[in-house]
Amino acid sequence: MTQPGLSSFAANPERAAQRLDEAFRVVPRAMRGCIPLTVKATAGLCLLPGSQR
Repeated sequence: MTQPGLSSFAANPERAAQRLDEAFRVVPRAMRGCIPLTVKATAGLCLLPGSQR
């Protein structure tokens, strides 16, 4: 699990994308095509206004 959650980046979605890039970098290059990356959101993200989801 990654902390903080996606909802904490509501005011700065570019930073959320950077965090996903960081997660991607830990996967060895040779395995990137066969390891799925799943992004899940919990209630915190659902509670944001629609324009920030």
